[in-house]
Formats: sequence, structure tokens, C-alpha cells
Amino acid sequence: MKTVKKALEILDHFAKSDRELGVTEIAKHLDFHKSTTHALLATLKEAGYVILDPRTKKYSLGFKSLELADHIAYQRDLRELCLPAMGELATAIQEDVSLSIRNETSRICIALARGPQHVRLNITLGMSVPVHCGAAGKCLLAFVEETAADQLLDKVEFIRFTPHSISSKKQLLGELSTIRRQGYAESREEFFRDAAALAFPLFAGNRQILAVYSIHSTVNRLTDDTRERFVTAGMEAAERTNAILKNLHQY
Repeated sequence: MKTVKKALEILDHFAKSDRELGVTEIAKHLDFHKSTTHALLATLKEAGYVILDPRTKKYSLGFKSLELADHIAYQRDLRELCLPAMGELATAIQEDVSLSIRNETSRICIALARGPQHVRLNITLGMSVPVHCGAAGKCLLAFVEETAADQLLDKVEFIRFTPHSISSKKQLLGELSTIRRQGYAESREEFFRDAAALAFPLFAGNRQILAVYSIHSTVNRLTDDTRERFVTAGMEAAERTNAILKNLHQY
């Protein structure tokens, strides 16, 4: 952990500088041994986080760091675009609404609009859940290109969190087919007991899946009587957002 902390301190030092930095300079500023600094920079260089100029023998931030910064900016822009529609949806259905993206075999909540319910699930910003559990993860998988999805599913560990968790690739493939056909996903007690959810896909202009809106409810509130209203409201919110995303990706 100390090594990781030191590597992060080096990256932080680069972020505060607008010029190339040498090993001796970095070591002196951070009070590290020169050999330690050199070894850490070599590791960061190999991973693409810093670049070594062979002429000056000095380092600068690499493209991997820029890629992370761009990814963060993209998530921030996506949140800002989606939050108004999420707030309207949460108010209309009186339930929590989240925005989630996929990270390999997990899905991560990057935005949240709270409804007024006192009894709610413990959904938090940054929360990561295995992609085979819950409506959001299944929806994110359902619209991935078939060959890529098949390769991705081979990496999934089908851990059972409740008796209702999906436990095999075959079972999940059946669910994904249903989701593509009906245009949304549903889950009941797949990760949390008493939890029920609906999820709706958000696409780029090329129909590449970007994220999903999820309605978070309970098995007692998401019933045959409320499902139709929730699905209609969720589909409409997703369609409005998809229209905006389509226009954005035309340019």
C-alpha cells in the first residue's frame, strides 16, 4: 500500500506542474529515495501513465492519465445531461432513480435522484454491483454486440447473493433475449432482499449502449398494478434522453 501511495503522490506532483520533471527533482520534492522514485517512474511509464523524453531524460504525464481524465469528464457531462430527466422521473413515480454505466463485469452508479419513499434500498453514488445481478446490469449487457457480450459473459463469476440471483450463463442469456425483445429489464431480489427494479437503456447515436436509467423500488411497491405505469414513465424518460444523445453524436 505504501508503494501505491507513493506512485499516486508522483502523479499528483505531475498534475500540479506544467513542465517535464526529472527523477532527482521529483525525489527531492517528495522526499523519496532516488532509487525508489526511479523504480516507480519506470512502472508508471510501462503502464502508460507517464512518458519519458529520451532527449531530456525527463518525464511528463502519459496518455493513460489523459484517458482517465477524459473518462471522468465524460461521466460528468453524462450526469449533467441526465439529472433533469432523472429528477422528473423520480418525482412522477415517487421512487429513486439512478444512472449506471458498465465497467467490465460490474455496473457502477454515477448519478442518483431520490424519491420521497422512507423505505428505500441502500443505493449510493459509486456503488459497484456485479453485472449479472439486477435490472441495471442485465440491461447494460443486453444491448452489447453479440460476440463481445459472449466473451464478456465468460468472465462473469455467477455469485449467488440471494436465492433469486442468476446463477449461470445460460440463464442470463435467456434473460438478455427477453430484455432486447421488450426494451427494458426487470429484477426482483437478485442482489438485495426485498428489492425490485426496472432499467431502461441509453444509447449513443450509433446505438452503442452508454448507460441505463434504473427505477429502484421494493417487491411490495413494484406490483402488477404499478409496473405498467413505471415502465411507461421509464421508457418515456429514456426516449427523451436518447433523442438528445442521438443529436449530440451526429456532430
